[in-house]
Amino acid sequence: MTNGQILLIDDDPDFSLIIREVVKMESYTFTGVQKVDCLTSLMQKHSPDLVLLDFCLKGRNGGELCCFIRNELRLQLPVVLLSTYPEAQLPLAQIPFPFLFLNPLIFGVHRMSE
Repeated sequence: MTNGQILLIDDDPDFSLIIREVVKMESYTFTGVQKVDCLTSLMQKHSPDLVLLDFCLKGRNGGELCCFIRNELRLQLPVVLLSTYPEAQLPLAQIPFPFLFLNPLIFGVHRMSE
């Protein structure tokens, strides 16, 4: 039995591999994609319970995709914006809801690094 479906949208395959291993350890179903051609069909196909979204995607801003999920698709599922770029400045005014923090994900990454 799984805890739910997590969709990761991130163009870094190494980061995706780490996240996939962590969420599988926590019994989540995982789907990772590196680019988004049609966000509407992607969301319909996978029906995620949670979206992990890279803020610094090539060609599209993760904040824009987040707003599309909320405003155009009218989905009320949790979306977490991520960035491995240490100096990324997130324009918080674009984001229509507070950030969520995933303690199991953080603890899972910590366990893998030990």
